[in-house]
Amino acid sequence: MATALIQQSKLLRYMALAFMAILSVPLICWMLNLELFPLLNLSSTSAQVLYGITWTGTVPWGIGFILLVLIVCWRLLPMQLFLPLLLAVSFSQTAGVILNHELKHHFKEPRPNIHWLAERQGFDAEAFYLQSKQGKLNQIDSAMAREADALMLADNIAEHWRHELGFAFPSGHTQFAVSFGLILCYFLFSGGRYGWVTLVTLWAGSMGVSRMLLGLHWPRDVVASTVIGAILAAVSILLALGFYQLMLKRFKTLRN
Repeated sequence: MATALIQQSKLLRYMALAFMAILSVPLICWMLNLELFPLLNLSSTSAQVLYGITWTGTVPWGIGFILLVLIVCWRLLPMQLFLPLLLAVSFSQTAGVILNHELKHHFKEPRPNIHWLAERQGFDAEAFYLQSKQGKLNQIDSAMAREADALMLADNIAEHWRHELGFAFPSGHTQFAVSFGLILCYFLFSGGRYGWVTLVTLWAGSMGVSRMLLGLHWPRDVVASTVIGAILAAVSILLALGFYQLMLKRFKTLRN
């Protein structure tokens, strides 16, 4: 009993540390009013690495990434940890998609890249979002072409800008990475897979940084999305553990 309590205390301390590590960079940027876009050369190797991170949270490739990670976890963890992990991920991602969609359409915040292009070229960033999808595509294509020398956008990042024409707040990529990452950390730590836990924490923290540097989100978006993702993770873990225990009791009752 004492050993279990000590282990649970270590787990909760690590989860708190992981959350603070993920939150630290966007929180510092927000508090100091630092904007990370357009600091980075968006045709550089660093930009490609950041694009690779953001790609893991972009539909439809993000779905494949989730499945790949879950297959790895299936190999790493005993079934009594893997099954509640699977439930927690299902809960968090379903709720996260719905919540992110509703919040974006409530706050209607322009993205940093659109705000930057609007300031450079004198168009209204808010009016940009009132257009049809094709109208937004035509305008961003024209704007990127005019600012090609200043932006030096790699082709894949330019295509990502064309794909991300919705509102900024909150960051769906960050919310996904934090909720998915913290759920993974909880169960991997419980299974003694500490090296994997560190890797997952680094990935989750890097997602928000990539979104800021690529011009898709403000620091405040990433801070709020990190908090939302952490809440989603905590609620989903509790629901999954409770549901799993309930199913075990039902199964034992049926067997008896």
